[in-house]
Amino acid sequence: MAKKMKCYKCDGKLEKTKENIEVLEGSKVYEETEVFKCNQCGEILMDSDQIKELRKKVDVLKIKRKLGISGNALVLRIPKDLQKFYGLEVEDIVEIIPINKHRFIVEIT
Repeated sequence: MAKKMKCYKCDGKLEKTKENIEVLEGSKVYEETEVFKCNQCGEILMDSDQIKELRKKVDVLKIKRKLGISGNALVLRIPKDLQKFYGLEVEDIVEIIPINKHRFIVEIT
């Protein structure tokens, strides 16, 4: 029997369903995308296979940016539409999580 997955936010049960996923506010809605949805708080999560399927459909998700420099640090500029979509402001804190030598995740804390 498959292990029941739990929500990281509220410990509710995650159930496989289909949802409309919006990528970049107003840019594109991918209808009937397979996801896991918490039956308590409504949080939507995707496993790696679901993300791969969505990435096949997404044509606006990849944004290429050249790294800049500020003092001794590299700077990654975030486009205005992403800033607005995620509600980012100057002085917000994010976490950078290394995945491998070619990939990292930036999480808004």
